[in-house]
Amino acid sequence: MASDGARVPIITPLARKEQCTAITEWSADSYVLQVRFEYGERESAPCDIQQNRLHQFADVAQPARVVLGDVELAYYDRERTSLLEFYTNPTLWRRTRLGCGTSASEPAWLHFDPAVFDSNGIASFDVTNEIDWDPRLPSLLLRFKSELRLCRWYSLADTVAFGIDEYVIVCAASS
Repeated sequence: MASDGARVPIITPLARKEQCTAITEWSADSYVLQVRFEYGERESAPCDIQQNRLHQFADVAQPARVVLGDVELAYYDRERTSLLEFYTNPTLWRRTRLGCGTSASEPAWLHFDPAVFDSNGIASFDVTNEIDWDPRLPSLLLRFKSELRLCRWYSLADTVAFGIDEYVIVCAASS
């Protein structure tokens, strides 16, 4: 697997036009938080078909997973996230006020630099994450950095937003 020490890869938000709904499930038995993403209908462009044929011909792996420490992102294709999943113990969550301005400005996909993926379509990064929790809100804030500065927030789905702060992804999920 491709590994990049303790650095998170460069993440580019790509404009998302289709509707996306997130379904969040918490397993108290296994301490796994799972967010599945479901999309509306998608228009196919002829160049997409040609690009897929070219990738099949050249035997280029489609990105399948991004592993960020304990967090795993799975993809349907190069753009659409299918699953965000991580193991977390609620006793380790930092109780705080979530006043970091997670209101999303525009719908987007998370796009990782294709160069970070190995031949199996997996990118792995050795990073730590922390969970912030505000008992007043039905939300969690998953971050890969100790301090948050001003982030530009994007909507990954109806109840999931992500912010980018100097190549760092921050994810806020609510039920």
